[in-house]
Amino acid sequence: APPAELEEGAEAAADGSDLWKHELPTRLSSCKPINDGSIFCGYTMKADDAEMDFGNNVKVAAAAADAVTHTVIVKFDTNGVAQWAELTHAASFTSLAISPDGTLLAINGQGVASQQGVVSRVDTATGAVLWTDDNGGVSTGWHGGYRDIAVTGTEVVVTGSMGSDGETVTLTDTASSAVTMRNRGHYEIYVAAFNAGNGQPANGGTGKWAISG
Repeated sequence: APPAELEEGAEAAADGSDLWKHELPTRLSSCKPINDGSIFCGYTMKADDAEMDFGNNVKVAAAAADAVTHTVIVKFDTNGVAQWAELTHAASFTSLAISPDGTLLAINGQGVASQQGVVSRVDTATGAVLWTDDNGGVSTGWHGGYRDIAVTGTEVVVTGSMGSDGETVTLTDTASSAVTMRNRGHYEIYVAAFNAGNGQPANGGTGKWAISG
């Protein structure tokens, strides 16, 4: 397959030409910019994936034949030059959210269990995983885990769904505290918030609230 391309289309030159364009070794599933022009992107690394060279000496090593699926996050600077690329949680990539100032990055993925949502906070300076909640390895509802993710100043917020009357979903946080929600209609959505762990790493991933309806 031809290499993917990363373009800065939102800030094209006055004549519509690209400000820059870089060929990439793989297709990126989603990218989000922040105020300083940096761009954070994610993709799924699977077993047998070849080495991915993003340039600027930023590489992701080839995956073993029996490798577990992981999410890879790549950071680019304002000129599209790769700064780092890191394996994060053991889940396929679904989506990411990042605060405009770049202080809080959270990622959403689907784990190995059926409909299992996995959420992690990632250090925006290094790509290191600060905490991960995999819901104890069990389902977080319909549609392949959490539907989406967002961040506030102090919270990582996820959405999910329950598809049949009487169905329950139990969410378990990093401290093993759990809350169970029950579907009281044909189809319901829920929203849940985790503590981002700002300045208190031990609190990262602990549950704050959950509502459904």
